[in-house]
Amino acid sequence: MSTPSADPGASREAVAHYRRLSSQDPSFLPALALSLNRLGLELWAKGERKEAGALVEEAQKLYEKLASSDPDRYQMEWIRSLGAWGAMRSGTGDHRGAMSIFQQAMTLLLPLVRTQPALHRELLSSLLRDLLSSAKAGKVPVDSEKIGEALRLL
Repeated sequence: MSTPSADPGASREAVAHYRRLSSQDPSFLPALALSLNRLGLELWAKGERKEAGALVEEAQKLYEKLASSDPDRYQMEWIRSLGAWGAMRSGTGDHRGAMSIFQQAMTLLLPLVRTQPALHRELLSSLLRDLLSSAKAGKVPVDSEKIGEALRLL
């Protein structure tokens, strides 16, 4: 997970701005989701774990909503947002929760890897690595059936 070093003040302002705009015009929801993710990553880097996790969770829910109406445009953003949220959950010690999130992201990504492996294999590899790291850290067994196809596609 990248760790932006910028002062979160500007990102807080962007979130507030896009919240206002998107409440009146849903075409601003993608900008709000992006701003929520950015602010979440900045706060995470500064050690503000609880707020960071809540912001990234909110962003992934917005991306889920956007992907449901326009998957070609927003599916990958949703998957990446899930990956960030899973990393945050793992970073707070919620390894089971993180594993579930990584598994969800992998499930969404697998059809894309099947059709365009060169474009999506790297992200699948990253999600699988994060899932396995969470399993090891939390001493949680991995369901090999659930990760089998991912392993075959890599």
